[in-house]
Amino acid sequence: MNVKCILMSLFVWASTVQAQTYYYYKGKKIGIALDSTKCTVFRDTPPLLLHSAGSDVGKNWNVVEKDSIKILQARNSSLPSDILAIEPVLFPSETPVSRLFYVKLKSECDTLFLKTFAEENGCKVERQVEQMPLWYVLSTSLHSAGNSIEMSNRCFETGRVADVDPGFMFDFQPDCIDEPAWNTNSLWNLQAVNGCDAWEITKGDSNIVVAVLDTGVEPNHVELPRVLDGYDAMTGGKANVYYKVDANHSKYIKYHGTIVAGMIAAAQNGKYTSGISPNVTLLPISHNLESSETLSEELATGISWAWRNGAH
Repeated sequence: MNVKCILMSLFVWASTVQAQTYYYYKGKKIGIALDSTKCTVFRDTPPLLLHSAGSDVGKNWNVVEKDSIKILQARNSSLPSDILAIEPVLFPSETPVSRLFYVKLKSECDTLFLKTFAEENGCKVERQVEQMPLWYVLSTSLHSAGNSIEMSNRCFETGRVADVDPGFMFDFQPDCIDEPAWNTNSLWNLQAVNGCDAWEITKGDSNIVVAVLDTGVEPNHVELPRVLDGYDAMTGGKANVYYKVDANHSKYIKYHGTIVAGMIAAAQNGKYTSGISPNVTLLPISHNLESSETLSEELATGISWAWRNGAH
């Protein structure tokens, strides 16, 4: 096969896998690709008849091969009555698209426009978003004038609404690092601040020194490879690690400072967890944090020592 034929074959393959479209984000068109081999099917009941194309099986929807829909139509000349809507799947992420989309009105006076738009396009105004009074939820069906992305776009392009948001059904399972706590979804805090996106920019730098004014940082911890000697705000010597005794007075428990240090800079080494800036260097400023006559003075001294000794 010559080069021209190979390129033509690749083009044909690509065109069968994806179709280009767009959606609006803060008023700007964002290009996306749709998988032309798969679709998201929504039903009144859990999906029992359609063969799933993957693990994306939900309470009332699943991702299926489009061919399976064609087979159903061929057998029955129409789709089963419990199918509510058929929506796209994003390419290459295989993200399902909801039959719901969201519209923000310019004012409450525009509710009549929204109702009219829905009726004219075979959609339904489902409800107002709780705590966000200008936002409304609309749904598509098999009888809508287009899928939920197209209906969202059409609504925005009328110029009568403030904003729209298509219903992309993102899977927020973490996948950018391999840490036990991350993989079990325990580090919701790092996911909430878009840790994966942040780490593409930086994971910190060993030349950046972060002071931790707390009960001390455990030395030689497997998750904390860069810990300086630091300063103890009570004695003026090298940083200490303070403990507390449990309620039964039978076991010593390492206290709060090491936990805080881990949240800041635990290494991404596949052992346990990850900090938000795993590559920075830690400077412990230790104190037992118990009430005393000199507490304020000692903490202030610790902060001053930290910045005078390299803390950024």
